[in-house]
Amino acid sequence: MSVPDLDAGPTASALFVYGTLTDPDTFKRVTGSAYVVAASPDEPSPAVLSGFEARCLDGRYLYAVPDEHGAITGRIVHGLTDELFARLDAYEGNGYVRTLETATVNGRPVEIYVYVAASGG
Repeated sequence: MSVPDLDAGPTASALFVYGTLTDPDTFKRVTGSAYVVAASPDEPSPAVLSGFEARCLDGRYLYAVPDEHGAITGRIVHGLTDELFARLDAYEGNGYVRTLETATVNGRPVEIYVYVAASGG
């Protein structure tokens, strides 16, 4: 599999993860697939999502909610297919929506999918 070109526009096959999906075992249980990443086969690329804050809205899980001064540190998982996104959508449920946002990777902006709070926090 080729390494994504982060300068080529939206990274439609990649996802910014910041909560339970940062755990490789959880990710594999949900998708049936291990991380596919640029840096190494074992560790997803680190990233920062500015303009959001991770908040626990339900007493269990973190949700990305808009916050102009916020920033969430997470990881970018590359190489996701429509089938894997469908599994992730089902896992995240109605509390989240998948949106295209801008994260920073190695100091560069990258358009990337992220699950944010459906209610906006």
